[in-house]
Formats: sequence, C-alpha cells, structure tokens
Amino acid sequence: MPTAYAAVLEARCPWITQFDIGIFSGRVNMTKPDPKIYQEAERRFDPNPAQTLFLDDSPPNVHAARASRWHVEIINGQCSVADAPCRRGILRLDSFLSLSAF
Repeated sequence: MPTAYAAVLEARCPWITQFDIGIFSGRVNMTKPDPKIYQEAERRFDPNPAQTLFLDDSPPNVHAARASRWHVEIINGQCSVADAPCRRGILRLDSFLSLSAF
C-alpha cells in the first residue's frame, strides 16, 4: 500500500492501532509478493510465524506470506479487514471504534 493510502487507512480506521505490529509496503519501498518484504517484516518485528496474521487482497501476496509460515487471510470485501481478526479471536468486533468509516 502506498504511504499516502496507509495514512488514510490509519486515520479512518483507528482500531488499526490495536495491532501489535504492522508494515506497509510503501513505507519500506518494497513490493509484495517479493519475499524480501516478508523478510524485512521479520527482521524489524521478529514475529513468531505461528502467531503472525497477514491480511491482503491479492492471492500471490497471501501465498508468499504463507510460504513464510504466517497465518493469512484474503481480504475481499468491505468489512473483511475487521472480520478476519475477529474470526481468529484476535480482536472483538465491539472494540472497533468505527467500522462505518472504513
């Protein structure tokens, strides 16, 4: 996601701050599905792959993240970004400050 879009997403979806970590490709000047971006995320955040959830709308990007042994969710609808962490028990729907802004 380009940097400008990432800033809009963060401004419009304040619940995104409930995630422990995250990375936007525009902010690291790398593109998915190049494995280097997943390696950069691992270098920066040292995540446990078994406890890492990757959200994306592109199947090639999701497949590349899965190759890193991360949990993945394909985002394909307006509320899927919110639904995916809720389905996995990471976030509660009532904890979101505003889904209507998304």
